[in-house]
Amino acid sequence: MKMKMKVLVYDNQIGYYKMLVDSLGKDISFILYDTLLPEVKFDVVTFFMGDELEAHDMAKLSNMSLPFILATSKRGLDTPADTKGIYHIDLKRTKDVLLHKITEILALLEIGNDNGKARAVLT
Repeated sequence: MKMKMKVLVYDNQIGYYKMLVDSLGKDISFILYDTLLPEVKFDVVTFFMGDELEAHDMAKLSNMSLPFILATSKRGLDTPADTKGIYHIDLKRTKDVLLHKITEILALLEIGNDNGKARAVLT
């Protein structure tokens, strides 16, 4: 039986998190980041960066050996993963394009994911 992918979502405004849950939540488990969360296991981190003040949280979450999706409006293009497994999504895109890009990246990650592989734990 295939395990449902668990994606930790950092989104201070919660709008992108709700979009993901409403649109993709049937097949993927999205967990909203909260510093007060009890121990949480997840496969991928998706970080919606609204401003530079969130860079500290980003550094903490991206310092794990997991794929990391960074969604920000600071760059003008979507990029494939570099050698460290970091993906970039341009937040200036439409909702449909954002969902398509996220779905595309998560599908690639799921294909490469070994079901026996340990998940990262947020404590």
